[in-house]
Amino acid sequence: MNKQELIITLESAQAGLEEAIAPLSPEQITAAGAVGAWSVKDVLAHMTAWTARCITILFNAEHQQEPEDADRMLDDWDALNAEDYAGLKDRPLDLVLGDWRGANRQLIKRLGGWQESELFDPQRFAWLRGQSLGEFVGNEIANHARDHEKQIRR
Repeated sequence: MNKQELIITLESAQAGLEEAIAPLSPEQITAAGAVGAWSVKDVLAHMTAWTARCITILFNAEHQQEPEDADRMLDDWDALNAEDYAGLKDRPLDLVLGDWRGANRQLIKRLGGWQESELFDPQRFAWLRGQSLGEFVGNEIANHARDHEKQIRR
């Protein structure tokens, strides 16, 4: 994969989620139990939190800094997800939708500044344990969004 393919993949995953929620009413989006115990709104807030983490990772990597919670992101997603849910579950739908869309725009913008060779070098950031930064972002955002899209459509 190259940088342009990563960006297209991220945009496609975003569009898939947009299409999945488009026919839903606000009541359907906020109803608990759509994806496990979570509402669709909770899933979008969850995706926003992970996108924000990836934006922070890209920023830190640009400044040669290891993210503070890198190990937790790689090993302890359940705890992070529970913390995110607790902090975001009462956030109003309009703010969650704005946050989610804005975070995705910011992620694409931040990726634009990266050199492809640095973004896809699996040896560049030891804390990613053999993954390139591009692979990490693709997995955590695009693949993650596709999984949640399938759940929402069900």
